[in-house]
Amino acid sequence: MPITQSENIVSQINSNVFFKEFTFSKNDFKELDTNPKLEFADNFVWLDKLFFIYQIKERDANSTDNIKWFENKVLKKAVKQIKSTLNYISTYPEIIIENEKGHKLDITKAKECEDPKKIIIYSPSDNFPESKRNLKFYESSEIGLIHLFHSEDYYWICKYLITPAEVEEYLNFREDLFLFDKERTNVLPEQYFLGHFLETLDADHFDPAYITNLKNHKPDMCKLPQK
Repeated sequence: MPITQSENIVSQINSNVFFKEFTFSKNDFKELDTNPKLEFADNFVWLDKLFFIYQIKERDANSTDNIKWFENKVLKKAVKQIKSTLNYISTYPEIIIENEKGHKLDITKAKECEDPKKIIIYSPSDNFPESKRNLKFYESSEIGLIHLFHSEDYYWICKYLITPAEVEEYLNFREDLFLFDKERTNVLPEQYFLGHFLETLDADHFDPAYITNLKNHKPDMCKLPQK
């Protein structure tokens, strides 16, 4: 299947933030030599105990309803694909996938990671409602919290957070603040979460002043592809 523009951008971002040695975007594999190819996650990052699984959805030109597209492609199909990826890792004895440096690795060993991060990045049309954009998570009874990121928000997060450890720390913080107050976090923009994170990791309160922290932290404009 041809790679979409959104998938290409996420691959470039992850290759720069997490380095090509730990980024995988060519992710079809065969169950057996005689069987058709199965699709792994659109992109994933694996670095020691850090394991991020990505599904990437881009609205096509034929889709006329943003809400319907979001519910069907993001909240249903992408969630199902992440569940399938985790199932593949836990059930298959070996899955060989090539990273961005051309090295082939057995991805089933990533099941040793205790807290894999499940991430959906989506690119809707320009009139996408803020009420949907502010939704931070899909809560799955089977695999737990799945992060939801508008593609622009993910892009800017990776400009402010320099290392893989910082990104993981931010994702943990994001989960903690959501669990502290789900209703309130789902009406706040991603910029507030990032501003709060830059101030403190304490996820037991809200302070509108934290969003100004983005003005005091200079993002790294060089490490990511220009959109």
